[in-house]
Amino acid sequence: MATKRISKAIPKVIFREFVVKKSEKNGIIIDDYFFVSKILSYFICSESHIYAYCISTQEKKPNYDSMRDIEMAEDNLLTMLSSDITNPKCINPGVIFDWNIKETEKIIHLLELKNVKYSHKKKCIVPFQTKIGFVFSAPAFFLGNCEFCLQQNCVYRKFPYNQLLKKKIQSAS
Repeated sequence: MATKRISKAIPKVIFREFVVKKSEKNGIIIDDYFFVSKILSYFICSESHIYAYCISTQEKKPNYDSMRDIEMAEDNLLTMLSSDITNPKCINPGVIFDWNIKETEKIIHLLELKNVKYSHKKKCIVPFQTKIGFVFSAPAFFLGNCEFCLQQNCVYRKFPYNQLLKKKIQSAS
């Protein structure tokens, strides 16, 4: 008989729509925040509508089951936003190679989050079971974050690292 996984934490999802003020060579501007990433500027144009989001279980310790719940909540968010955005995809600081995880602080400010922060000491988001990023209208060839993630043995990997896409973006800038 198979055992059922019972998660104790239910992820909370917060998201908010923004318009990109400007897309520049090295990043994008939303409100008064400049997000430094050539990948962001490659995919997200000026005047684009995007959604900043945070999904968190508020758990204090890393937990594989809670991260799976967060991944499912993220998939549900993409499904829900698909009526507003064509081919919605998530992109997260710290996952893609040229967008520093410290930039989560800017998204935390955009969303006016009180119980989530970036810990400079631990170099991570606190609470641990939290995912922060943007949902945007992606071109059909972009599969997701994993294409830009250098971590090889990730249990959450959905797609292989894409060296060709990385080179294409680098040569475009």
